[in-house]
Amino acid sequence: IEYEGTYQLPEAQVDRFLMRVGIGYPTPEQEVTILQRQVHEHPIATVRPAWSVQQALQMQAAVRRVFIEPDTQRYIVDIVNRTRQHEAVALGASPRGSLAMMRCGQGVALLDGRDFVAPDDIKAIAGPALSHRIVIKPDYRMRGVTSTHVVEEILGSAAVPV
Repeated sequence: IEYEGTYQLPEAQVDRFLMRVGIGYPTPEQEVTILQRQVHEHPIATVRPAWSVQQALQMQAAVRRVFIEPDTQRYIVDIVNRTRQHEAVALGASPRGSLAMMRCGQGVALLDGRDFVAPDDIKAIAGPALSHRIVIKPDYRMRGVTSTHVVEEILGSAAVPV
């Protein structure tokens, strides 16, 4: 893939992104639908706001009101600390990683109709919230170790609160 004229962001800037989510390619049927929707005009020409600014601010406030137990907060910190201590990691997640996990966990809980964060919410968002914040040592990267593998390994070994 051609990357001429583009540069990888430094770790300090990557750390400011809440999540990294891969969407992959559409299925052939989805791709045909994409083509059909653009035969006569580009969809951007008819885009309308889904929410007002006020509604977006209200949703942000609703997410912040979702309760998170101190034990679940400690679980988040334990996971993030393990990224800093893992043998394959050159640079682990910063406190922004902990904040991202907490806020994403609150969002998942709210979307599930709950007013509290469960440990499973944290497990569900750990990869997207942490993987881009972790730098793997070159020798481990050469062996195929990825930040996603590291997060999965950490989730498998961290004590889950009950």
